Amino acid sequence: MVAVRLSWWPNVVLAVGTVLVAALVWRFGRGLTVAGVVIVAGLCQVPGLMHAPITSTDAYRYVWDGRVQLSGHSPYARVPLDDSLARLRDPVLFPGLSPAQKSGVTGPPKVPTDPAALAKYSADDPRTRINRPLVPTIYPPVAQAYFTAVALFTPWSAGTLGLQIAAALIAIALTWLLAVQNPRWAALWGWSPIVALEAGNAAHVDVLAALLITAAVITTAKRPKLAAVLLGAAGSVKLLPLLLLPAFRTRRPILAVSTFVASYVPHVLAVGTLVLGFLPGYLNQEGFDDGSSRSAILALLLPPEARQLVAALLALALAALAFHCTKRDPLALTCCWLYGAALLIATPTYPWYGLPLIALAALAHRPEWIAVPIASYLAYASFGHDTRQGLSYLAAAVIVVTTITIRHRLVAKSRLTARRSRRTLADVTKRIALATSAEHAELPPNDLPLVDGLRTAGLDPVAEVWSDPSVDWSAYDAVLLRSVWDYHLRYDEFTEWLARLDKAGVPVLNDSGLVRWNGDKRYLLELRERGVSIVPSQVAAGACLREVVNGLDGQEIVVKPTVGATALHTVRGVAGSAELDQTLAELPDIVYLVQPFQPEIVADGEWSLIFVDGEFTHAVVKRAAPGDFRVQDDFGGTVTPTDPTPVVLDGAQAALDAAGRTPAYARVDGVVVNGRFLLMELELIEPELFFPQHPEAAQKLATAVSARV
Repeated sequence: MVAVRLSWWPNVVLAVGTVLVAALVWRFGRGLTVAGVVIVAGLCQVPGLMHAPITSTDAYRYVWDGRVQLSGHSPYARVPLDDSLARLRDPVLFPGLSPAQKSGVTGPPKVPTDPAALAKYSADDPRTRINRPLVPTIYPPVAQAYFTAVALFTPWSAGTLGLQIAAALIAIALTWLLAVQNPRWAALWGWSPIVALEAGNAAHVDVLAALLITAAVITTAKRPKLAAVLLGAAGSVKLLPLLLLPAFRTRRPILAVSTFVASYVPHVLAVGTLVLGFLPGYLNQEGFDDGSSRSAILALLLPPEARQLVAALLALALAALAFHCTKRDPLALTCCWLYGAALLIATPTYPWYGLPLIALAALAHRPEWIAVPIASYLAYASFGHDTRQGLSYLAAAVIVVTTITIRHRLVAKSRLTARRSRRTLADVTKRIALATSAEHAELPPNDLPLVDGLRTAGLDPVAEVWSDPSVDWSAYDAVLLRSVWDYHLRYDEFTEWLARLDKAGVPVLNDSGLVRWNGDKRYLLELRERGVSIVPSQVAAGACLREVVNGLDGQEIVVKPTVGATALHTVRGVAGSAELDQTLAELPDIVYLVQPFQPEIVADGEWSLIFVDGEFTHAVVKRAAPGDFRVQDDFGGTVTPTDPTPVVLDGAQAALDAAGRTPAYARVDGVVVNGRFLLMELELIEPELFFPQHPEAAQKLATAVSARV
């Protein structure tokens, strides 16, 4: 990759603009919507598309690599100036070299180790816009697949425009992915001048790595195998994401590594060891081999031979710390500081390396880390001056450390205040186990506000797998149920675990008795007896199920397990139809709830109202994907924050009150039919509480937990 060095003032303007966007988002971002954030993000990408890449010539290499692969050759085995590929030249990539002209370059690529020879081979050539045209590509296989896909739809005359459009679309897609989590923080990415410059204009492939990393972190909670594949794919776009493996310690890192290795297999079979491309030369030239031009912060104090060792030791220490922190912190937070710290150690002079960090900072709600990519622009303008590079990154490190210190002190102060206000003789921090499941051991990103709130309330939250026999639950002052998403698959074991907690005197939130009652959807029939309006429901199992369904002949119905979650074994169909009969015959022999399908779910959406300590906090409307009726995000469902109507709020409050006990948290799901709110489910075990849509609710729940322990 070759950078196009800019003068100081554009970098300063870019830095100021980035800080300004962050400040505006922080001050005025609470009312942002998903659509609004995404639309503005799209507009931010447009100016960059109007100009050729500014900050580097990497995009020309991307275009060439894709074109070479479409021709049936490997960019690992052929250099851009190779005369055997002369037919692939065009005036955009080769303004000074036509297909009929000879470059004098043929044969396998050479990557010398001697610094002088390496500098000669990696120099630019005025006849082409492709950087380092005498050496093979450096980009890994997934990046190559991306280049090829874009090249397939881009005419040669368009030059880099196809890649610029693709990068802009990826940046917008990532904005949407972040906005679904939290629109306010998504703007930190989508509206960033850095993202606009390095995606829509420079088309750097790092934006694809950012998308894959973010998707891996978000999907880890519910789909750990997919997350591992995404992380491995991100490493096969740019190698740096592989540094996040320690943070994924319980999330199938072997699968991530296998994905990375598997991406290389076709290329190894095709070109053998040439698959390394220019990577060895790049590491040598960039100072990774001897530390001569990397670790600019350490260079302020240490000679090259020492800083390389210190950098390696720091990297190992960070990996160990990340491995340890994954039980206490949400994955997004660990990945954010781990990626940012890696950049502070390596101090790269290429600003686009920071794109994944900006996305992680938005996901983890840690804007201070934006200082690192900002510093890289100042280092970018100081290339060749270790002192300036070091001071730029040192300033970023100071900003990050200072912000973290202030945040920790505020949390400590809040803990002290909470401790003093708590009526207890024990002046110690209460430990709270946040119960998760074996397949989803980590806390989902949406629980980050809750973790922060618990710490602010003077509590020490730790994620623990509920079914892990090695956990000493008596060491905790309470257990707060969070992502116990497999409880319905092991229901007897789950209730036995609750009984053991009761026997050990460990409080459960929600109350274990309430959880047992709520674990079987037959509670709906009890609520109906208490005057709550519910969707008409019948309970049936075995042969009785067929009788109940036949009694509804011709009606569209929904059949769901009484002990179940995430729409598992939930079916919809017309009673009496052969298709539904076949589906029912394939269902496991358990107890089911049979309900008439409510078309309002598809037409108007399903209401979800969140209550903390018995008080309403916020509401969302969940809508199914086109052609589906399931509103869960697992099936493409979407969520829209909204204010409930009096009918909805009163109906939800009545359902909660009828439960008889005030839970620490609750989600009331229902639908409005003919002007009445009909209860569908009262979620008291492991509901999504949509904290990103209303962070204040997380703090309120933390306060409620603190009061109960």
